[in-house]
Amino acid sequence: YEVIEGGHVQIGLSALTGGVGSTIRLEEKGSEIASGELFAQMKQYFSSGYLMGAGSPAGSDTDISDLGIVQGHAYSILNIVEESDQNGNHQLIELRNPWGSGEWTGKWSDRDSRSWTSRMRQRLNYGANQDDNDGTFWMSFQDFCKNYSVVNLCRLFKTVDQGGKWHKATMMADWAGK
Repeated sequence: YEVIEGGHVQIGLSALTGGVGSTIRLEEKGSEIASGELFAQMKQYFSSGYLMGAGSPAGSDTDISDLGIVQGHAYSILNIVEESDQNGNHQLIELRNPWGSGEWTGKWSDRDSRSWTSRMRQRLNYGANQDDNDGTFWMSFQDFCKNYSVVNLCRLFKTVDQGGKWHKATMMADWAGK
């Protein structure tokens, strides 16, 4: 693993888990974004146990947008929720920069005290230590679609011993050579 510099998230997750990887290209989903269909679909994937990630638009990982998103970089999707408070209905997504630092600084960021009402803090278990620069942050789904270019998916399968239909086989081998 030490020589891996990058790659495609869904391929790596598939190789590690035996799941099936796929990609959603956000630039191709304009009408589904506008109608709310894509949010509902992604929420369903998340609820079904898919592993999910997101890729920011092409660029060097030394390029960081004005709002804190590293360009040409992969992020983990940790949660997808729809909640409401006195300010309306909110479609939110929680992400994590795998570097463990560097975060979104726009609406719903750790420092956005206007969006984080007491109800939203309680509903999303958003604690006082959330403003640490740990790479984990929330953003609206609309902002997500503006600041990311792809969603990476890895569908996992339940084995028979987990109540599913799939069988699993494990083999031992050595990887020898260059």
